[in-house]
Amino acid sequence: MKRLCPICDSNNIELLSDKLRDTSDNNVLVCKDCETGFLENIRTQEDLEEYYKEEYRKEFTPNIDAQASAKELFNIYNIFQSERLKILAPYMDKEKRLMEIGSSAGMFLYHVKDKFKEVVGVELDRDSAYFSKKICKCEVYQKPLKELTLVEPESFDVICAFQVLEHVSNPMEFIQQALRFLKKDGVLYFEFPNRFDALVSTYKLPYHSKFFYHSAHNYYFSEKGIRLTLEKLNLDFEFVYSQDYNINNHINWINNDRPQKDCIPGLSIPNISYQENAGREIIDKLNVFFTTMDSKYKNLLQELKISSNFAFIAKKG
Repeated sequence: MKRLCPICDSNNIELLSDKLRDTSDNNVLVCKDCETGFLENIRTQEDLEEYYKEEYRKEFTPNIDAQASAKELFNIYNIFQSERLKILAPYMDKEKRLMEIGSSAGMFLYHVKDKFKEVVGVELDRDSAYFSKKICKCEVYQKPLKELTLVEPESFDVICAFQVLEHVSNPMEFIQQALRFLKKDGVLYFEFPNRFDALVSTYKLPYHSKFFYHSAHNYYFSEKGIRLTLEKLNLDFEFVYSQDYNINNHINWINNDRPQKDCIPGLSIPNISYQENAGREIIDKLNVFFTTMDSKYKNLLQELKISSNFAFIAKKG
């Protein structure tokens, strides 16, 4: 492989996957030094910005059989923000301002709009930006970070980006652009998929190995690669691991090596069907068992650093 790693400039590159979920003619490479995965052919940031304005939501939706509107996106993901809210709780303050980059249909902003003095979104998808601006009653800019000339530098106390960094063409430049709007004592909270997700790194799932990689994700981050990037930017940081999909979702993959029809069953508390005459006491005790098992499984994946997502909480050094 002649390509250099875009994170650490190493030439120690190998092929990670030659199969993507979609039919794109592209390979996923991996740097053996910083453990970062990345597409062999990454589009320019300008191409990506046009793509996310119109096309992305036509190709990638919560339901594998149908495209979702902004309202449907909000209704699906609005109820699955508890882990992010828990992580952000120490930084919530009604005297502070928050910006979310890639705010989608406003599912996270909706929960924090009353927790801060002001919240602002940045979202390229036109339908999502319009919907979130209306339902969250806040400003949502439909411009890339580098074009936000109406926003004052160093004016936000908290800047978040969930499942965004893996989409950009240059992660370090993107973080630098975000830092331009962060106060000197402010906090960055960026979350992204974990390259070492258990379904990819641990269980033998041939179809999932193809399903996991797709053309919209330019990067598949490791803690090692993100650490190197943040150290280059002279940031103080810590990592936080989180698991969104439940144990039922993983059992489905382990047994069938196929996704569920949509994301709701996998993101929800395990939902078990019982016979009508099973008895309330039996049902209640079994529900406690399954809920406890799900919690322990998620905690274990996070402890082993093979959960579905990880994030950094960073401050200017």
